[in-house]
Amino acid sequence: MAGAPFGSGFVLVFDFMQSNRGSVHVLPVAGLPYDDEVDFHDSSFFQKHDLTSLPSPNVVREVASRSKDPRTKRRNRPPPVYFPSLGLCVKYGTEVTIAEGQCLLFVRSKLSQYVPVPEVYKWCKDDGQVFIYMELMDGVTLEKSWEGLNEEDRLAVCEQLRCMIDAWRGLGCDSDSAFIGHIGKQPLLDIIFESTCSPTAGPFSSVSEFHNWFTSSYGPRKHDRNKPPHPNRPFLPDDVPIVFTHADLHPSNILVSSGSNPRVIAIIDWHQSGWYPAYWEYCKARWTSTIGKEWEAKYLPLIVDRHECYDYWDSFVLARGA
Repeated sequence: MAGAPFGSGFVLVFDFMQSNRGSVHVLPVAGLPYDDEVDFHDSSFFQKHDLTSLPSPNVVREVASRSKDPRTKRRNRPPPVYFPSLGLCVKYGTEVTIAEGQCLLFVRSKLSQYVPVPEVYKWCKDDGQVFIYMELMDGVTLEKSWEGLNEEDRLAVCEQLRCMIDAWRGLGCDSDSAFIGHIGKQPLLDIIFESTCSPTAGPFSSVSEFHNWFTSSYGPRKHDRNKPPHPNRPFLPDDVPIVFTHADLHPSNILVSSGSNPRVIAIIDWHQSGWYPAYWEYCKARWTSTIGKEWEAKYLPLIVDRHECYDYWDSFVLARGA
């Protein structure tokens, strides 16, 4: 299994507990594989099964075809296919990326005690689609369970999420090589950019460079370097830190245990993750929520800090047609 290393500037900076702010740990980040097909033989799956136990891409498609869900006919991002007897989930499609698998490896290797994510067993490419074979997590989405939670349980879940977000926001780069981009210094994959036919989103060397691009790279003059700055450009702060961001922190991507005293079982769907300006996690989570509902108005601010630039950020997102 070949691997391509990260740049030497990557480090892990993590404040292990909220109550111990100032206790910062800096650790080197190991290289990650970039090959089109990788089997992770040291994963827990292969402690119980051999390689032939993993269903081939054709078998995954065949199982998906038996479903009555019309989304299975999509090539870009059909629903994941589950193999409960193997404890296996297979996420696949033309819009699924190896970078998502890399991100899961990265987060799991550095924050396994603090941020639960599925274990990756394999990834491969077949007929233009990427297949990520990963651990099937035994939980229910927070979106489905939220209405049945009492206030005490809701606050407990929020507290758990706050600690997890603080943890992954500490996955950073040193000041000599800080950038805004996806893992491995690749372009950002936020759906805001992918769904609006934007020019390639980075990577960017600074927050100001990203903001200049974000506020101008849309519309009929999106490739015009002489395009004047937007009058609202100054309202996006250039002095915020660059932090690791999930970028799709919707309740449907948070799995919790059933019953009383719910625990956060896993954070899933890291496709859009990367290093962004510090406000992006809050703005994106608020943008994908139902405005005015309790989650957006009361509970979201408990898990990630509000940022006053939201309305300006939202105006640029809308201008892009997202």
